[in-house]
Amino acid sequence: MPLDGVVSMYVAAELAGRLNGGRVDKIGQPRPFALLISLRNQGRTHRLYLDANPQQPQIGLLSGSLPNPERAPRFTMILRKHLLGAELAGVECFDYERVFSFRFLAKNEMGDLVSLTLIAELMGRHSNIVLVNKDLRIIDAVRHIDSRVNRVRETLPAHPYIAPPRQDKLTPPEMLAALQSGTDPFGTSPRTIHEQIVRTTSGISPFLAREAEHLANLVDRQIAGLSPAERQLALAMYETFLIRICNGEPSPTVYYAPGTTKPVDFHVFSLAYLKDKKTVDDLFLAMEQVAVQADADTTFAKHKAALQKQLRSRIAHADKRITIHAADLAEGDRAEQLKMSADLIYAYLHRIEPGTRDIQLPDFTTGEPVTVTLDSKLTPAKNAERYYRRYRKSKIKREVASKFLMKDRSLRDYLASLETALEHASEPADLEALGDELASAKRREPGRHASADADERPGRPASKKRRAMARKKKEPKQKANKPGDVRPGYRAFLSSSGFTILIGRNNLQNDRLTLRDAAKEDLWLHVHQAPGAHVIVKARLEDLPDGDVLEAAGLAAWFSSLNKGAESAVDVDYCPAGRVRKGSGQRPGQVIYEGYYQVRVAPQNPALLRPGDAP
Repeated sequence: MPLDGVVSMYVAAELAGRLNGGRVDKIGQPRPFALLISLRNQGRTHRLYLDANPQQPQIGLLSGSLPNPERAPRFTMILRKHLLGAELAGVECFDYERVFSFRFLAKNEMGDLVSLTLIAELMGRHSNIVLVNKDLRIIDAVRHIDSRVNRVRETLPAHPYIAPPRQDKLTPPEMLAALQSGTDPFGTSPRTIHEQIVRTTSGISPFLAREAEHLANLVDRQIAGLSPAERQLALAMYETFLIRICNGEPSPTVYYAPGTTKPVDFHVFSLAYLKDKKTVDDLFLAMEQVAVQADADTTFAKHKAALQKQLRSRIAHADKRITIHAADLAEGDRAEQLKMSADLIYAYLHRIEPGTRDIQLPDFTTGEPVTVTLDSKLTPAKNAERYYRRYRKSKIKREVASKFLMKDRSLRDYLASLETALEHASEPADLEALGDELASAKRREPGRHASADADERPGRPASKKRRAMARKKKEPKQKANKPGDVRPGYRAFLSSSGFTILIGRNNLQNDRLTLRDAAKEDLWLHVHQAPGAHVIVKARLEDLPDGDVLEAAGLAAWFSSLNKGAESAVDVDYCPAGRVRKGSGQRPGQVIYEGYYQVRVAPQNPALLRPGDAP
């Protein structure tokens, strides 16, 4: 977000025009480094928002309020003590830096009028909000910085306030004056034009500096490689660019991600080199739109990362179970060898001397000598019985391990399908649906109840009491949806011919879409033998043009684990939804289908299709 020095100067001027003379009505701290200050001015309430978050510092006027913590932080209490009822006397931003000064006139405990200044330094990882007195001595700050962090600028109560060091650059008015006097700021720099502008002029971000390159039609050209005519043109356009910055009328603009309506940037000027944009009447409205979207993106990324961490943990657990049960199965495969040893001992009891440790006996089938190890403390007959006991135990272990290995692999495949769905999650509704399914799947996972624990420890008998207690144990209750709580719907698109295409966001939706909501004649599609979403086209196969079938197949390929980009080719199966059914014991999203066709397609980017209406 380009909160550069140019925007900062216009923001300070706009805030001064709206807030000067207003009185502080409320002070809250909705986020760890953020303040929301309500001021009453000329019968209107203005909400000043300051956020010193190192990742995303913000300033602006909000159209609505934000929830505050139940217990006010220490910094909030100090601000309330000193600033509630105070009058805002001035707002300033100096030298095109992202440092804002809010000067208040307040009454102290003795009733005397004193001057206090709230300074908002919104400079990335160095951001802070500091309250100082008239002698520039710090009263408190939202972030305490001691000498271990910054030996030059300690920001602690009772310490003198030291302003951020000034950059070794000219301000836009100073640079404009230098250009008009004949100074060439470009020199023989090997940098591009916009890089040199950012390096020599304060308050100008790369986002804004690219406009000067665009005006001169010298985008990404190195200064050292410019011809004399091109250099003169670049200097002339730079001068025009600076005149606009210093004297031009602001035109607050929101900039969107290419081809979308998602706000990603704002500026006080409309920049010609960017096409996806919209000019708005209020600078703070533009800033709020971008900030709300940035907050939503941050929340989405954190939620997605949390689900990915949870899913990776579950997959690792499933892989560990597979390893354990595969080892048990391999050990169980020795059962027949144990039985053969027991049979050989019984068959040749007369040849085995007491106290023998190892003996070679002829194999019943081949006649080849087989080495049998004996316990010298036991009689030959007892050794045979010991081998038979080990045989029975190994046989049971093999049967049990085989059963649970099948379940483990089924669970691993199911979790892989969730992983694929999570990779393709692109909006909050996707994460909400997947979060619901993960919670539901956790309740059904093996090993969560006593009966399952008993069954999954081969060779250990489960007591009747433990089994009875497990049967009485109730499943955890699902939380009922609150009134008005709407579950996310299917993804919906329109084919080129106008047919509705529905896609499940998770396995629970896949089951509901395919087995309940789809008509038997609707076309069903799924990637061949790999995790992926279920796709339904609300039409019969005979009524669909070939192009629409390919589009739907491309979507099935896109929302699958086989999506490796537009250049990849994926096999997709399709048939009427009536030929798809649920097998006994299958997990959500897993189905059986027959009488299907297959087509090989490249993944279809859903952004290229028109959105549809989900039922």
